[in-house]
Amino acid sequence: GLTPLHAACYSGHLKTLMKLLNEGGDLRLHDYEGRSVKDWTTLNPTPKKRMKILEFLDKTRMFAMSNSGHDLLMGKPSTKNMQR
Repeated sequence: GLTPLHAACYSGHLKTLMKLLNEGGDLRLHDYEGRSVKDWTTLNPTPKKRMKILEFLDKTRMFAMSNSGHDLLMGKPSTKNMQR
């Protein structure tokens, strides 16, 4: 039960991740085992790709916090389901 965002984070595809977010992807969703996008990113075996995604997630989190006052990754999970 992972989402396309989880897959993009795991594979290190930043452009895909950005496109999914632009289309409404939700970074707050967890898979069936409770793993977040950050958890999936840390499973990426390539250090360069892993760091690029982690930096992007941190910048995205900081942007969300500075513009809304809420932590995007720690907020209440969305009830939206992603269709396959």
